[in-house]
Amino acid sequence: MPIMIRDDPKKEPLLSVRLMTYNHGQFIAAALDNVLKQKTNFDFEVLIGDDFSTDDTLSICKTYQEKFPDKVRILKREKGDAYDTVRQEKGRLYNFANIFANCRGKYVALLDGDDFWNDEYQLQKQLDFLENNADFVLCYHDFNSINEKDEYVENTTLQSNKDYDAKTLQKGMIILPLTLCCRNVIDKFPEEFYNSNNGDSFLISMLGVNGGAKYLGNDIQPASYRVHGSGVWSSTNKIDKFYKSFISYKNLYLFHKREGRKDISSAMAEKMEDYLSWLLIESVNTKNPSYFFKLASEFFSLFLIKPKKSNLSNAIRSCWYSLTIKLN
Repeated sequence: MPIMIRDDPKKEPLLSVRLMTYNHGQFIAAALDNVLKQKTNFDFEVLIGDDFSTDDTLSICKTYQEKFPDKVRILKREKGDAYDTVRQEKGRLYNFANIFANCRGKYVALLDGDDFWNDEYQLQKQLDFLENNADFVLCYHDFNSINEKDEYVENTTLQSNKDYDAKTLQKGMIILPLTLCCRNVIDKFPEEFYNSNNGDSFLISMLGVNGGAKYLGNDIQPASYRVHGSGVWSSTNKIDKFYKSFISYKNLYLFHKREGRKDISSAMAEKMEDYLSWLLIESVNTKNPSYFFKLASEFFSLFLIKPKKSNLSNAIRSCWYSLTIKLN
């Protein structure tokens, strides 16, 4: 496991807002303003992890830290320091893990620097629920998608908006981080986490080991999820999103298998099959040979797992049929 670099805690807030940012200079003020508008009867901190932004994100964050020194905390990072050394080894998800490791609160609410909340009582409502419902490890609510101009756009991320029991949550449900508040129960992130592409899904699956999820959409105003050209996920094309999801489920499979959760690892294998099936067909239909050959090795590794469903076999037959038609 990588070493987590922690700041020396001076005060223990009840809740930590994990604010992860990179080149969000255009949006970070809106994120911070709406966090600091939260009305609560408890202390909370805003913990900012900036991953070496090249714009003015960090300088904007520092102005908020100067104005709210008891509320806003920025993790100290410099090129060549201990954080940067591990970051170079582990990749961009080390920022995710390192911020989480430094959260001092009993609970953690997640937010990225280009998104923002709209309900001034969001944190209070989420904490009240978790304090009174020990069987749930997290609660979440709804969101709306907006563009760079704060205009509403169609939601393309499918969030089911319902309660989940612990077993279902472990299977990697889609819950957007800006809607989520959870118990601070993750001590360390496994190596498989850093090899995946979607830290959010991995976190949610890990949280499921400790309880279920409650949907509070009827009680909390939807948050605003930013879709823009510089977004890590929103700017990714469809086939790349599916491949990244496949890699994430592959690493969740390896993680849960190593932990002895056979039912969960089997569910991950079936999801791998679904994504690989779609990718194989799409790589042929879009004449994308680089993906087709990249997927060939994944096919053999999945073949050894032997998932129960037959989607992959059907996909291979479809690919062969498509190739035959194209060759003729």
